[in-house]
Amino acid sequence: MSNIKRYSKLFSFAAVVLALLLASCAAPVAPTAAPADTAQPSSPTLAPTAQPQPASPQTTGGGGAPSGVNLLSEGWAEHMGIIVSEMKPATGALVLNPKPGDLWFFSNSSTAWGATNTKNSVWVIDAKTKQTVAEVSPAGGEGNSSHGIAVSGDGRFIYLPELGKDNRIDVLDGRTLEVVQTIKTLGRPHHQKLWHDPVTNKDYIIGEDFNWNWTGSGFYVLDPSQDNAIVGGLSNGDFQGNPYVSTAAPDGSFIVVTVPPPNPAFRDKMDGWVAKIDPKTWKIVGMVPMVDPLYPVVTLDSKYIYVTSGGEARVHKINAKTMIDEGEVQTGPGPWGAALSYDQSKLYTADKGEGPGYNQQGRTSTIIDLQTMGVVDVAIIGLTTDHALLSPDGKEIWYTSNAEHGIYVLDIATNAVSFIKDPADGDIHGGVWVQYADDGKGGVIGEVVADYAGLHGSALAAQKQYVSEPVVAIALGRTGFLQKFVKVVAGQTVRLVIKNTAGTSGGTIKFESPDLGIPSISLAPGESQETHWTAPLELVNLSAKTDKTPNGTLSIVMVAQPPAPAAPAPAPAGAQIVEINASAFSFNTGEITVKAGEPVRFIITNGDDEKHNLVGIGEGEGLNLLSPDVSAGQQVTYDWTAPATPGTYKVVCVYHPQMTFVLVVK
Repeated sequence: MSNIKRYSKLFSFAAVVLALLLASCAAPVAPTAAPADTAQPSSPTLAPTAQPQPASPQTTGGGGAPSGVNLLSEGWAEHMGIIVSEMKPATGALVLNPKPGDLWFFSNSSTAWGATNTKNSVWVIDAKTKQTVAEVSPAGGEGNSSHGIAVSGDGRFIYLPELGKDNRIDVLDGRTLEVVQTIKTLGRPHHQKLWHDPVTNKDYIIGEDFNWNWTGSGFYVLDPSQDNAIVGGLSNGDFQGNPYVSTAAPDGSFIVVTVPPPNPAFRDKMDGWVAKIDPKTWKIVGMVPMVDPLYPVVTLDSKYIYVTSGGEARVHKINAKTMIDEGEVQTGPGPWGAALSYDQSKLYTADKGEGPGYNQQGRTSTIIDLQTMGVVDVAIIGLTTDHALLSPDGKEIWYTSNAEHGIYVLDIATNAVSFIKDPADGDIHGGVWVQYADDGKGGVIGEVVADYAGLHGSALAAQKQYVSEPVVAIALGRTGFLQKFVKVVAGQTVRLVIKNTAGTSGGTIKFESPDLGIPSISLAPGESQETHWTAPLELVNLSAKTDKTPNGTLSIVMVAQPPAPAAPAPAPAGAQIVEINASAFSFNTGEITVKAGEPVRFIITNGDDEKHNLVGIGEGEGLNLLSPDVSAGQQVTYDWTAPATPGTYKVVCVYHPQMTFVLVVK
């Protein structure tokens, strides 16, 4: 019997046993957007993020690893099979003493991949000077390895996996670097990264075990404000698979988890899937089948998910709303990690060689233009690089090289590559940027501004402001302009981006437009130039030219400024003002109370890409609550008078009935 047939039979038997166990312990939940031929994972009914578990851990520390997952458990730690020890106060001397204005990069220095380092360590780099600040191994790091690192949103804790004789996550004090807590899971801890939950307005740490061969605690969420209590997640059994890498959307509204086949031997031989998780309910709400899905990144507007497939040497583009795979691009050998550019126009992969036949010997980064879904450049980076991370200012991509024991830094503007060597000669897997500021009390306070999942906090806010500027992108190819015309609002200042997407076969392309104030520029393959330009007030047509044919001319069409929305009428005298925000297809409130017979002004803001409204449902005279439709990204004012008779009603969006809140009339 061949190994494949033997493994197939063993896998089928294990799957049947697990399915029977799940069927007896938990009711199945069908994902809303799952393909008909895809397994339907189930999830236990547990408290959502908005109702976290008590501050004290569900289980005590000490002893060996957890013995198993209790599928009937109501506590998160018990359900996930995770032991969180008691938090100890830090008593050691300061190792890190940052000053206001410092920007530090935290990485892990491990002991595998040919490293001469013997102690699993935390490596801290000054991100501005590229010099080492400190490199420290916590107690118990001798001979262990790690595949990632995380820092709590305020810089208070550092999370360092310890893989070896005693698999665990060491929680270190962010200044003394001493171990103040240990977290033991059912397997080998993989990555952790930051997630800001818009419901609770908290920074959590989400992570996952390796979970190969069904061994591990799946995907889990820690709350640093509650001494790292487990407050959410899904186990391997909930997925009915191997949750491998997790990434939260920038707006925090959903979390994406890649689920390759549970046995590494089948990674390139059978489909895994990409799962979309609703953190309000901890249910799987969408799935996309894919060969060897590894690393997901979510666009700033949370509309698309890009996922690397190591086994296929491709990147897939998934519509986050419909969970439909909309396209793919060939990359270098076995891509693992990936990062989106600051302006969201490009994707940078880390071609690790994680796929059949590559032996993890990749050393390139494939640069993909997301407007054309085509490769525009390839950068030569370190051997066996698994992560690509965008710097907080968006000017650099940092690549962590396992085999060369350091970090390659790509300057996005010049494509120049530099190298930061780990002084301890350890293998490097991940990183977090922490910005320090004056706390107003004579000290400093930390803020995580970037990690595996992208930008966070003030850096994310600055990025959102940047991309909110009007952009006009002009793409050039081997046959000239890829557009026949572009439209610009008369009098508007736009960020004008001109780029050569032709590749090396197209060579250097010339662009000129005296109308735009650009006499002549030459763009090498993959190169782009950016400038701000203010359109004339007149409704005229301008033009641009290139030396490529037959599409050598581009029309730049001025269009009229849309009329400003009329200012709302003054609110009725004595009206109660109620602000309703719709975002991620959810209202920002669960209940509002108004006075019987009194005027109410609803200010409805729609942060989604589909229209919403408010419709009152319930028995009683004089309800008559029916707002105008609120288009995507718009705000509408709606005046209404509450019924004279007290009562309780339900308000829904008629287009999305799952969007509800309770209206109490007193």
